[in-house]
Amino acid sequence: MKNAFSLVEIILSVAIFALVASLFIFLIIESYKINEKAQDIALATFLAEEGIEAVRSVRDANFSELKAGTYKLVIENNRWVLKTGEERIGKFTRQIIISSIDRDRRKIVSLVSWQPRSGARREVRLFSRITNWTK
Repeated sequence: MKNAFSLVEIILSVAIFALVASLFIFLIIESYKINEKAQDIALATFLAEEGIEAVRSVRDANFSELKAGTYKLVIENNRWVLKTGEERIGKFTRQIIISSIDRDRRKIVSLVSWQPRSGARREVRLFSRITNWTK
């Protein structure tokens, strides 16, 4: 009888250990996914903010370059320049969308999107309105 009782104890101990180990493995995997998601959002937000600041730099150099359309950012001669299209930065895609409000004001959207390993396509959008402050 004592041997049977020990066998039941061993089986129960192994089952509890397996359950606890599975829980820890699940938590480690989930924390990795959450960390990766947070890093992606932080980097996408940084890229979107950089896009807005780059457009302000273009505005400061020459407001007339800010025509309605979708652009990518390129550095030429140590300054930001708008070119037609979108740019790839690693797994991220950035677009600068400019629309005209009136002669001296523009609405700027800096859109950064990416496709995570699992899940639907994600994006960060930042909006700004800029004016021709030289007038």
